[in-house]
Amino acid sequence: MQQSQPEDRINLEAVRQIILGNDDTVVASFQTLCGPEIDRALDVLAAAYRDFQDRQDDVALTEQTATVQLFIHVALNSTMTSLHHLVHGHPMAAGHMMRHTMEAIAMAMLCAVPETGVYDRYDSDRSRFDVGSALHLVTQRKNAKALAESLGFDVEAWREVLKMIELFDDLSHASALSLGFHIKFTEEGGLVLGSEFDPAKSKEYESDVTRRRSAAESLQHVIPIIMGALPRRGGSPAAQQGLEGPDTSAHAL
Repeated sequence: MQQSQPEDRINLEAVRQIILGNDDTVVASFQTLCGPEIDRALDVLAAAYRDFQDRQDDVALTEQTATVQLFIHVALNSTMTSLHHLVHGHPMAAGHMMRHTMEAIAMAMLCAVPETGVYDRYDSDRSRFDVGSALHLVTQRKNAKALAESLGFDVEAWREVLKMIELFDDLSHASALSLGFHIKFTEEGGLVLGSEFDPAKSKEYESDVTRRRSAAESLQHVIPIIMGALPRRGGSPAAQQGLEGPDTSAHAL
């Protein structure tokens, strides 16, 4: 690694700015690069969460339905947080939160359908249940069949999603891929400290923003279906007329 010069040495004020300052310049760069796509993601996330809230009053309040709705909240909140981290110049943290999104929506589906038996297992020991396994539990034959019958779940499309999740796994560790996000690839080079917008990574940024927008659209589609599978006030499942199966294609998540 190149020896830093005295004028490049870090000082307290620089660290203070990294921790306590704002990222307005970085955010402005992201808005210039892909403003319409960011706006579309914001519109979809706002509509999806508002629709989720509107449906809550019709659902019977039990431990199971509360758990499912909490996982739905986590999926939406994690997607918002991921997009926030991304446009504020923290792509690795953004990738980590997308894994939260996928685990949470997988758990929401599994816990919403009693035939999977996942909610009972989770409820028996919540602190030890491996939520990370939910990504693969949905592909098990019994679970996939139950989810397909209740939610229109497409297991083959989900297998494609699992391949994409490997990218987010890499971003959750100090992998060769994640190390690249600590290096500036512009002509002047250098190391990233704190928030950063690197023009040399513009294509990657655009793809990442699109991925969050697509994830938001998938959540907007699948959440009403999950909510519709829950017992409603009065004891019957909520009506699901006019709803198709969730979009779990690889481009969507």
